[in-house]
Amino acid sequence: MISNQYNYCREGIRYMANGLKMYHLPILPVINGAVGFCTYLNGLPIIREILLREKIELVHGHFSTSVTMTMVMLSAKILGVKTVITEHTLFPYSSLEAIHLNKMCKWYLKDVDAAICVSHACKDNFTLRAKIDPKICFTIPNAVDTNKFHPNPSLRFPLNKIIIVFIARLTARKGVDFLIDIIPEVLAKCPNAHFIIGGDGDKTPLLK
Repeated sequence: MISNQYNYCREGIRYMANGLKMYHLPILPVINGAVGFCTYLNGLPIIREILLREKIELVHGHFSTSVTMTMVMLSAKILGVKTVITEHTLFPYSSLEAIHLNKMCKWYLKDVDAAICVSHACKDNFTLRAKIDPKICFTIPNAVDTNKFHPNPSLRFPLNKIIIVFIARLTARKGVDFLIDIIPEVLAKCPNAHFIIGGDGDKTPLLK
């Protein structure tokens, strides 16, 4: 596993449980806990060395706008390593920020070997903005182990309500703006709807 420096102090190699080897790159996170695009030139040689040292045969990256993931993907394609990306988020098309991010995605993901999206809506969004061939993009929904997590109707509270649960980081990326817009409409049509929201983030004051 390759990530950026953690908590501004953890870098280097760490050996985790079950044989997991963790590389924390010596790159400071500068924007919302993530590294900036200015780190490309510093990161590529280190990542290339890691891929060669570990004899990597397949790279699996998460989140299309992750700078660390982008550096690993580029290094992998230069070395002829197969690449897969998983996308979790819906992005807009029209804002200035989104236009530039989508242009970047088209550049560094044009040679990806396969892609995974967590929903059909995510796949439509991702293939359109990143110009990924839909034939190599697969939908694999986030899963819940129903043997461990299953509803208990006797514990439902409040009673005689439609319970709607939203648990995520309360940020724009997680669709909190849509949630804020839709709650009044849902309550207007279904007065017995009851929302349970868990999480925290910069959209918490707006949600309240």
